[in-house]
Amino acid sequence: MEEVVFTSNEIGQPLLQWYDRNSRSLSWRPSPSPYATLVAEFMLQQTQAATVEPYYHRFLSRFPTLEILAGASEAEVCSVWAGLGYYSRARAIWRLARMVVERYEGQIPSNPALLRELPGVGSYTAGAIASIAFGVREPAVDGNVTRVIARLFQIAGNPHKSVRVRNQIRETARRILPERRVSDFNQALMDLGATICLPIRPRCGECPLTTHCRANMNGNPAQYPERLGSPSIVEQTHVCAMIRRENGDLLLCQRPNSGWWASMWEMPRAVCREGEGVYEAAVRAGIEVVGMRLTPGEVIANIRHTVTHHRIQLYAVAAFGEGDPAPVGCRQIKWAHPDQFTELAISSPQRRALKVAGLWTSPE
Repeated sequence: MEEVVFTSNEIGQPLLQWYDRNSRSLSWRPSPSPYATLVAEFMLQQTQAATVEPYYHRFLSRFPTLEILAGASEAEVCSVWAGLGYYSRARAIWRLARMVVERYEGQIPSNPALLRELPGVGSYTAGAIASIAFGVREPAVDGNVTRVIARLFQIAGNPHKSVRVRNQIRETARRILPERRVSDFNQALMDLGATICLPIRPRCGECPLTTHCRANMNGNPAQYPERLGSPSIVEQTHVCAMIRRENGDLLLCQRPNSGWWASMWEMPRAVCREGEGVYEAAVRAGIEVVGMRLTPGEVIANIRHTVTHHRIQLYAVAAFGEGDPAPVGCRQIKWAHPDQFTELAISSPQRRALKVAGLWTSPE
């Protein structure tokens, strides 16, 4: 198949005209400072824009500058991030802030190559920060842009599996970048993919680039890019032991540095083994996590939570312990009063369980 060649003006002019009329109203767009752009792009990794909005405002309210973020503790940053998920991003942006303060005197670099050296910054995030915050002529290829480019130029292959396909899409995106309004152009491609060039039922009749789209011309836009098959859903039952003192303090433990909810605080928790009941798992959580022999009581909370392709049923069981707890299967433990919960980075499902139990009463 012959290569499809369009000039940046052929693509850019209709796309930017469409963007001027139809761009999404997002909080971080009116004043795209380097720091605000950085925060937004970290939050937008694997998370939809509508979900990010309240967390973005909350984060900037607590950490209005990169220097203040760098001076905070990792635990405080994770606490403010709590609820947004993928907490490795919170730890990465905190490490990034400290590195930028130490290496660049607090000034976020505009060079994409230097940006890619920072924690948590890949090709897309580097391109987004460089182009949006600094106007650097650099593509920003996220999932939406990948889909638009693959359809416009009918690029075959699976970008999730093939480095060659990813590079072809990225270089194509670079080739069609205009000399001016690079920031708007990149965000226009993102918006087009998010609102018009949809994964399954693209709204081609509303697309400003229909006459340029090779996949649309051939009547098969939804076939591009080649998609991965849907992963099978894994069902799990998790049980946490709700151990309290007479003064109302709750026993919490800090998770290891890796895995789900890494370094976050939670009630001692166990994943049910095959054939294991809720109460048996609660007893095992006590032994394996905090070294206590527990007598389980009633189920206080029962919630559903989804992590990637795992569906989790989480039970919180009141439990009474013998002896003093110790950090056996966790980093450290502490007794915390409900008034202190918002100061800790507590995982989203456990916060929900605490709300059901009436122990999390502070507003988000």
